[in-house]
Order: sequence, then C-alpha cells, then structure tokens
Amino acid sequence: MKIKSKAMVAGVLASAAAMTALGTGVAHAADPQKPTVDYQLCGNVRDSSGNGVGGVSITGELWKPGPTSVATYTTTTAPDGGYCIQGTSNLVSVIQSQSGWVTLAGTKAGTAVNFGAWGGMPGIQLGDFLVRWDIPLQSASGFDGVY
Repeated sequence: MKIKSKAMVAGVLASAAAMTALGTGVAHAADPQKPTVDYQLCGNVRDSSGNGVGGVSITGELWKPGPTSVATYTTTTAPDGGYCIQGTSNLVSVIQSQSGWVTLAGTKAGTAVNFGAWGGMPGIQLGDFLVRWDIPLQSASGFDGVY
C-alpha cells in the first residue's frame, strides 16, 4: 500500500511539474518591473489573482510642500502590467531635497487602480524612495497597484 501511495504522489507531482512547465492552469504574476535609466519610478499593476494587467493608464504627479504641483508624468502599463514613469533630475531633487512626494493614479476601462499608501502617506516620499532605490540608478521600483 505504501508503494502504491508513493507512486500516486509521484504521478501527481510529475503532472503538476509538467503543467507548470507548459504554463497550463497556473496564474503567472508579472516579473517586478525595474528601472533601466535614471529618474524612473517603476512598479506593476496586477489583478486580485496576481496576474499583470496591461493597458492601464498611469499618472504620477510630483508635489512639493505648499502643496504645489511641480510636474505630471504619464505612461501605460505593458501587457505584463509593468510600468515606469520617466521623470527628470527634478523628480529626484524634489523628493530628496525639498520634502516632495509623488502621487500615483491609474485607470483602465473606468476602474481605478489601488496603489495604497507608502510609509502611511498617500504618496511616494523620501523614505519610500530610499527603501526601494535601485542603486546605482537615481530611480526606485516596487510601487505596485491592484486593479
């Protein structure tokens, strides 16, 4: 009986491995989007199952105390849900030297993306940037949202 049970378990594991290798019946989460150049803030938009959601319009708005809007950046998520908003040196300067922050908003087909809050605040601030800094670039990643 033990041999038969072990054979069944081995068969189930082999089937699961084959399904994973073939991509059958397994939800694929997007790989973490990483910056490729300076002055980017990157992340992924996923559905509640962890699958990447393409075609989401993302808007990042840079603010400094006042509050004063400094710049607006826009992009669209790739088919796997990855995105990077591209800023300028001002993006990093305002966050690092002027107590600035970036708010993120995203929508697709009228449905909003939940980006939550980082560090308890509704915006990417210095501490959030430093924790997710992609050294040696002047960029950060891990700013994910749920569609």
